[in-house]
Amino acid sequence: MSADHCPDHVERLDLCPQCQGLTVTGMTRLTGVTDVRIDGPAGSLKLNGPVVMYLGPVEPCPNRAAIEEGAARDV
Repeated sequence: MSADHCPDHVERLDLCPQCQGLTVTGMTRLTGVTDVRIDGPAGSLKLNGPVVMYLGPVEPCPNRAAIEEGAARDV
């Protein structure tokens, strides 16, 4: 799919790694991205040319307080 046909906003449905509940994250497309480089422990990945990239917030688990409270009761 070319960058011209990608939506400006997408919703990502995922599982929360802390509580295993469903999370929805709204992400906005960044325009004008031509090169991306991601560095990590396994090496780096570089993408050249027009790239479709979305950026969204990283929200804390909404159930974190309940999870921590339950863990404190179990001790």
